[in-house]
Amino acid sequence: EAASLVDRLRQAGPLVVVVSLPEGARPMTPPIAVAVVGEAAGGWFDRERLAGCGPLRDLLADAAVVKHGHDLKRQDVALRTLGISLAGAACDTLLAAYLLEAGERNLGLAETCRRHGLAGLVPADVAAFEGPRSPAVAAAHAAAVKALSAVLPPLLAQASLAELYRDLELPLAGLLAEMEERGVRVDTAVLASLSRDYALRLAALEAEIHALAGHAFSIASPIQVRGVLFDELGLPVVRRTKTGPSTDAEVLRELATLHPLPAKLLEHRKYAKLKSTYVDALPALVDPGTGRIHTTFNQTVTATGRLSSSEPNLQNIPIRTEEGQQIRAAFRPGPAGWRFVAADYSQIELRVLAHLSNDAAMRAAFASGADIHVRTAAAVHGVEEAAVTTGMRRLAKAVNFGILYGQSAFGLAKSLGIPQGEAAAFIAAYLEAFAGASAFMDEVLDRCRRDGFVTTILGRRRAIQGVRARAARRNAAGVPALTLPEREAVNTVVQGSAADLIKLAMLRVAARLRGECLQAVLVLQIHDELLLEAPPEEVAQVEDLVAAEMRSALELTVPLEVSVSAGDTWAECG
Repeated sequence: EAASLVDRLRQAGPLVVVVSLPEGARPMTPPIAVAVVGEAAGGWFDRERLAGCGPLRDLLADAAVVKHGHDLKRQDVALRTLGISLAGAACDTLLAAYLLEAGERNLGLAETCRRHGLAGLVPADVAAFEGPRSPAVAAAHAAAVKALSAVLPPLLAQASLAELYRDLELPLAGLLAEMEERGVRVDTAVLASLSRDYALRLAALEAEIHALAGHAFSIASPIQVRGVLFDELGLPVVRRTKTGPSTDAEVLRELATLHPLPAKLLEHRKYAKLKSTYVDALPALVDPGTGRIHTTFNQTVTATGRLSSSEPNLQNIPIRTEEGQQIRAAFRPGPAGWRFVAADYSQIELRVLAHLSNDAAMRAAFASGADIHVRTAAAVHGVEEAAVTTGMRRLAKAVNFGILYGQSAFGLAKSLGIPQGEAAAFIAAYLEAFAGASAFMDEVLDRCRRDGFVTTILGRRRAIQGVRARAARRNAAGVPALTLPEREAVNTVVQGSAADLIKLAMLRVAARLRGECLQAVLVLQIHDELLLEAPPEEVAQVEDLVAAEMRSALELTVPLEVSVSAGDTWAECG
C-alpha cells in the first residue's frame, strides 16, 4: 500500500514535505513521522514506515522530484537521522519569507500566512500547526505551505531576490544540514579539567571581592552589588535603570578606574559566564549516539544575513583571549589522526567597504598589502608610516572599525578613554582622508531615506525607516552623528555583503571538496572563519583549495586575504 501511494505521489506534482518531530526534539532526534502531500495524493508515514519503505526513501532523496516546505533544513537534518537525505528542495517558505522580511522576528508559518493574506489557512491551535504531530494538522500545514509557494516566489522576483534565493540561500541550507548532521567532536575530559580550574578561580575571585568590600555578599545579586558599590564605597552612579543604579559591564569598566573591586567583579562575571555557557554546558550537548555536538546554524535570524548558531552558540566563544583558546582546545577532529584546517578572512568588512565605496586611499592600502591601520594613522596624523606609534595605530584601528557602525565621537572617546573633542577631530580627519568612504555612507543613507531599504553586494535587502536628511545627520562640527537606524543601514550594507561573501565561499569550498573526491569536510562556520577536518594526507591540498576558493568567491576591486592554518585542536589553528 505504501509503495503504491509513493508511485502516485511521484506523479502528483510538487510535493510538500512536513516532518513531524516529538516535543522538545534536539537536532539529532529522529522524527515521529513525515507527511508527503501532492496535488492529488498524500500520505502520513510513521517512523517505522520511513525506515522500512525503500520507495519512499528513494522518493525523498530524488532530486528530480520537486519538494516544498517550511524550514526544509530542519526537516532534512531530522530525516538524516534515519539515513534519508532530502533532495529536490525548490521552495522553502521560511527562507523566502526571511529574504522578503529581513529583521522580522516571527517567521513562523502561521505569521507568514497572515502577513501574506492567508490567515484563513491558520487554525486556532497555532503551536500544533507549526509543529504538527497528527495527519490532520500536517495536512493543514501542507496546505498553507502550498499556498505560500504560489505567493512568495513572484514577490522574490519582484524584489530582485530570486537569484540570491535560488543560487545562494537554498543550496546553502542543504550544506548547513550536512554540517549539522556531521557535528563536531569535543573532548569532555579537557572541559572537565577546565571546569575545575574555573571553579577554583571563581572561588579565589569571590574571596578577593569580599575582602575588598570588607564583608561577604551575593555577587550574583544586583541589589547587593549596588549597595556595596554606591552606598558603602561611595562610587558615583554612572547610569540609572528602572530598578536603580546600573551595574552592567560598561558601568563597571568605568568604575574600575576609581576602585579595584569593579574590575574583580568583571573578571568574576567573565569566568562565571564562560563556565556556565561553554565549559559546563558543552558536555551536556554531546549527542550520545554520535559523540559529537550538533549545533544548529541559524540561516534566518540575523537581519544582516550573517549566520548564527545555537545550542551551543559557538559564535560567541572569545577568539583572542586565553580563556577562549582554552575552550577551543577542547574541539578535536572526529576521526583518529585527522586534523583541523581553519581559514579566516582578514579584515573582510574593511575590504568590502573599500570595494563598495571605491575609496582610492583604502584601495591603494589594500592593494599594496600595507597595514591598513598604520596607513590610516599616517594619513590622519599627517606623518610617515614609519613614525606611527602603537597608540596612533590603536586609535586608527578603533576608528576604522567604528566607522562601519557609525560610532560617534562620544562613543569613540568613551571606548578609548580620550577627550570627546580629540575623538571628534580624529573622526573628521579620517573622513577627510578617506573621502570616498564618507561619500559612500552618505549615498547609502540617502538611498535608504528615499527607498526605505538598503541592499548588499548580492542584492539582499533590509527595510529601515527613520533615516534623516543629510544635513541633519551631522553635528555642529560637521561630523556625522548617526542614529540607530542610520548605523543599522550602513552596517547592513557592509556586514551583509561580507555575509554574502562567506556564504558563497562555503558553497565553493564544498563543491571543490566533492569535485576532487576528498574526504575533508566543513564542520563549522564562525563569522569570517571556516573550520574543516581532514585526513593528514589531504591537509596541504585542502589548505590550498580553501584559500583559493575564499579569495575568488567574489571579484572585488581589492584583494581578499585569507589566513590558513592546521592543527590537532581548534586552538592550534589560531
